[in-house]
Amino acid sequence: MADCQQQSEMVGRESPPAGLSGNHDESQVTRFYQGQVVLITGGTSFLGKVLLEKLLRSCPLKRIYLLVRNKDDMEPEARLESMLSSEMFQRVRLEVPEALGKVKALAGDIAEPSLGLSNADKRTLIDEVSIVFHLAATIRPNETFKQAVQLKVLGTRRTLDLCKQMRNLCALVHVSTAYSNWNKKEVHEMVYQTPIEPHKVIEATQYANEETTEPAKKLLVGQPNNYILANSVIESLLLDERGQLPLAIVRPSIITGSWKDPFPGWTDNSNSCTSIIVSLGLGLMPSVVLKNHCVADLIPVDVAADTLVCVAWQIAVTRPTYLRVYNCTSGALKPHTWGDVVKELRRTMVQNPFSSSGSLPSFMVTSSEVLHHIALYSLRFVPEFLKDIGLRITGRQSRFPDRYEKALNAMNVVRLYTTNSWLFRTNNVLGLMNDLNTTDKQLFNIDVRKLEWCQYWDQYVQGIRKFLLKTQGSELADSRKQFRRFNVARWFGYLVLVVLAWRLVVTPTPWDISYSLHHFTTGLYDKLGFR
Repeated sequence: MADCQQQSEMVGRESPPAGLSGNHDESQVTRFYQGQVVLITGGTSFLGKVLLEKLLRSCPLKRIYLLVRNKDDMEPEARLESMLSSEMFQRVRLEVPEALGKVKALAGDIAEPSLGLSNADKRTLIDEVSIVFHLAATIRPNETFKQAVQLKVLGTRRTLDLCKQMRNLCALVHVSTAYSNWNKKEVHEMVYQTPIEPHKVIEATQYANEETTEPAKKLLVGQPNNYILANSVIESLLLDERGQLPLAIVRPSIITGSWKDPFPGWTDNSNSCTSIIVSLGLGLMPSVVLKNHCVADLIPVDVAADTLVCVAWQIAVTRPTYLRVYNCTSGALKPHTWGDVVKELRRTMVQNPFSSSGSLPSFMVTSSEVLHHIALYSLRFVPEFLKDIGLRITGRQSRFPDRYEKALNAMNVVRLYTTNSWLFRTNNVLGLMNDLNTTDKQLFNIDVRKLEWCQYWDQYVQGIRKFLLKTQGSELADSRKQFRRFNVARWFGYLVLVVLAWRLVVTPTPWDISYSLHHFTTGLYDKLGFR
């Protein structure tokens, strides 16, 4: 195992000196990870899997421990085996197959005392681990205050208690969110204290029911959801520990599909942003709530993962005496508005339509929730509800109710981010970029200033088709033909309505009205295939 103490003495204890980059022919980051033992909580999450893949493929680690809970009657080892055999670890299997043997799943759960670890596993972590990435936390914004605190805040508290016992710990990197201080339009890379001490929040939920936790919740009034609230409390908790542990906080903004690693456009997770794109592409959402001028602060998942890897290195070798925070965001470095996003989606969805689309990916943009719900209800819910009834009558199953609910929930989650703008200061992230030598800058993609949004959206939509919707590339031509047919049918329908309206105005005799309605109805029946 690399000696963290020895490495840190080479560069001092405070801010990174100008000469930290050193030898430009050798990766300093990968050299630091030589022989290290890593613990990842949340390693099976969207970000966690990309982080694990990057560490296995690029860093000569000794071992990686994943804290994994039982899920769907699958044991932790079975979940790990299934994950490592998935498509996203294909490059690891081809390039460094021996690295797969370095990963070990430990049965545990941050919601349990002592993280649910056995005494033997706990002792192993205390004796061996030198780097910890704490990603474990649910991102459900509709969870109760008590659930959010007990899982996120108390889970982080338990992780800190374990880390304090680790003999070789040289870096603990916690993943928060850029929106933990959502009520500040300019967010610096610092912790903003909450009006109530974190341990009091924990006590209020540990020994009380949901009703008695309301006073504590009111002290944190103004938070849009309990996910953001809990992250705000956690940051204050970490601030209290800044002198006892080599800590850092990384705050990603809205995490989206990958830029480069493991594959361009990779995603296997229907998070809020991806879920909305899928809903728009499948024609399930006729309206989206956003303000065109607001900044779309999106960060590709591999940029966030590479930032975590590099932050652990910088914290270990510089050993700052303060809690260093990194705003892993794109808004200040590569500005992109929601209006730009809509423009790119409309362009690339025509070129890369989703093959299973039952209608056109046509949608309107509004900042009004009222108009959004009217459009959603009248243009999508009612027609699909009637269609669903027809499918059930004929004994077929409809996926619309689940998709509709998912699309509605996703819009409710991201509305805060699509109708507001923030300025996230990124001085520490820029400093991290400057400290990487030429080799490390090629290995770790953390500079979003090099990202081209137009190309990225093409890759992202193509990635959704391939990795999430499991659409084969050979089906793209058929999808485009289907899109053109739907487009022709739509404009034909508009033309029929215009002609019908004109005939009703110009020749308003009963016979003409009856004749027009008859031809419109029979044509509609023919188009729908009922005759």
